[in-house]
Amino acid sequence: KVEVAVNIEPVGMDKRERYSVGLLLPFSIERNDSALSRVDADDWYDLTGIAAQFYSGAQLAIDSMERAGFKADIHVADVGGEPAVWNKTLKDPVLKNLDLYIGPFHRAAIEQVAGLAGTGHVVCPVAQSNKVLLGRPRVSKVVSGRTEHVQQIARFVARHHGNDNVILIRAGITGEKELQDQMERMLREALVAAGSDQVIDSSTIVYVGKRDAASVVARLQATRTNVIVVPSEDVELVTGLVNKLADSAERNKIIVFGMEQWQQMESLDAEKLDAISLHVPASTWIDRNDPRVVAFEKVFRERFQTDAGEYAFLGFDVALYYLTALMEEGRTFSDRYGTVATHPLHMAFRMQKAGDENGFRNESVLMLKHQNLGLVLAKP
Repeated sequence: KVEVAVNIEPVGMDKRERYSVGLLLPFSIERNDSALSRVDADDWYDLTGIAAQFYSGAQLAIDSMERAGFKADIHVADVGGEPAVWNKTLKDPVLKNLDLYIGPFHRAAIEQVAGLAGTGHVVCPVAQSNKVLLGRPRVSKVVSGRTEHVQQIARFVARHHGNDNVILIRAGITGEKELQDQMERMLREALVAAGSDQVIDSSTIVYVGKRDAASVVARLQATRTNVIVVPSEDVELVTGLVNKLADSAERNKIIVFGMEQWQQMESLDAEKLDAISLHVPASTWIDRNDPRVVAFEKVFRERFQTDAGEYAFLGFDVALYYLTALMEEGRTFSDRYGTVATHPLHMAFRMQKAGDENGFRNESVLMLKHQNLGLVLAKP
């Protein structure tokens, strides 16, 4: 008996022996003449440093892919940080109809590249509004935004705390109504989907003022875990609420879910954040104790004679993911995003279409927990 193995290429993969990839980054080289000419100048123009870090991280990913057998012509272009620069750069015929574009960073530039990309895929590698995806099915946005963060909080609470004393905070703060409405809706839907008996109504929603947390403390239960969801980025409200809840943490078990922006609030005391077991969503997070991160930093430092910053990690993770997608799934990789698997250093990828006529957004969000005066990954 003879077994015959037949390799059948999946329909629509459009694989090629060699690909063309564009790295369109805001090096802003011309801006450095004026930036470095200042008397007090001590560094490059900000965008130059960001682009250089991203490019360096991407170079390490490209090296890794070449060792794996990936073949491509990499076109690197300086699209600057303003229309005058990218309008000129994007007229280069070499940049038309590439298989993959990583960058630019600016929304208007991305929209312009999407118009000249033909059937190539355009990757927005930095935080942008989901509006950049509207009507552009060949554009992907890899840094999750507020909508995905709210969704992650809702699902996490429903999955792990559906039977606890869930309290949703609402405050009459100008500009945050949409955020609060979104959280209320998603939390209600997530609890129902999880089969929880918990409901979001007048018994679980607490309305507060910027300096009034007494009504929240009054809802705490000593015999249950109190899960407090705070969809707000107002420093005054958040600081007062954290201080008040930390004072009550000795008598009550408290877990607070805040927003990613809380990490930037200098008014928040780390010990108090530990006391309330603060959880925050994050698009990216670098675990400096991870052996893979330590190894990457060592290689980066040896290669480029400088430390790897956040954008270096971003450049590596994004380039590795999309070059792997191109090599394994061909030019139509976006039809099979679910089959693309890499091991990113500081983020994760779960690409989902934002609508029939729209592009793809990354729904993957990391949940971090405040512990021992710092942040750690919370249980999945």
